[in-house]
Amino acid sequence: MPPNNSEKYELGQGWKLATKLATDEALVVKSAEYPPEGQQLIWLCFDPASGRRAPLPVGSHQGAGTRPTFLRRTNEFAFAAGGITAYSFETRRTRILADADPEYEHVQRLWLSNETIPRLLYLLARDAESASSRRARFEAGEKQPFNVVRTYSLWSVSTTGGDARCVVEFADWPTSIDIDWTRNVAVVLLQREKIRGGKIVEINLNEGKQVTSLPTDRAALMASPHQTILAWGHYKPGVTEIHGDGRETLFSQMGWYPSFAPNGRRFAFTVYDNELWLQDADGAPERILSVLMTPDGQRYHDEIVWCACGHHFAVALTSVNPTPNAGTMLVIVDCERREIMIREDLPAITSCGERAWVPAAAVESFF
Repeated sequence: MPPNNSEKYELGQGWKLATKLATDEALVVKSAEYPPEGQQLIWLCFDPASGRRAPLPVGSHQGAGTRPTFLRRTNEFAFAAGGITAYSFETRRTRILADADPEYEHVQRLWLSNETIPRLLYLLARDAESASSRRARFEAGEKQPFNVVRTYSLWSVSTTGGDARCVVEFADWPTSIDIDWTRNVAVVLLQREKIRGGKIVEINLNEGKQVTSLPTDRAALMASPHQTILAWGHYKPGVTEIHGDGRETLFSQMGWYPSFAPNGRRFAFTVYDNELWLQDADGAPERILSVLMTPDGQRYHDEIVWCACGHHFAVALTSVNPTPNAGTMLVIVDCERREIMIREDLPAITSCGERAWVPAAAVESFF
């Protein structure tokens, strides 16, 4: 494979770099600014079709928030910031969809249903000790890692407003969780903290009752469009597909963090923490990008976020020690045109899929 003009990465055969991508969707990315007073987290709009970028005039008391999603019915951008905040692109105002006690609670994940009137599911973590108390202990000189006692629960709230409802409380640690809207179940990997291995359970979202339970030694999971469960990590190579009857088959011989396009016909995944691969449902996997490891400790440890059209996805390569001018790589892939955009001038210092695709028309007025 011939190297690209850059010394940092190589492209797969048949793929090419592009400075602009043909798409009607824009990205909102959790990024950072570096004013004289120090780093500030922001939500940044980025338009791959024009290369323009602009910050969203919205903030929160907990940085820029995390885990965004776009509410197409109301033209809002929703993100977790303690509770859940929705920002309107039309009125440029925010509203609270779900509140949380900032001293004890914070939302860690968001999932948006595809119903006529969508609902949000979210994973809520609650600490037994207040944030103020932990901060006081640290300021008093306690340097050892705190033994934080934390409980988790899954909640549901309508995007039109109203009271949130607790779906289920977890007795164990939900190390990995995903939602299968087709079967109306939450797929959860539960384990005791600091102990490898656990069990995969499915929980009915209406009743909050456990449907199935299977032991596993895998580290992470996701629900697939085929009403199966994909699991990976720890001792076995590749991704295992778990069927409804408990039968397991090898889904992919390699890779972590697989992510399906909305139509389920192709998926992308990472390999060796620095390679990006793509595979059609009926084709062979192909390596489309390989990032050469550098002394600054770059790592490819992110969730892939697909556009609603199913043609584009975005993923971030983040340095262990990011700086304003180095250590960040935002990768956007056009699967139809086989083009890749790599931006290193956007300080998108976050990982974990903290970005969302929105219609370009929704953010046009911000540029």
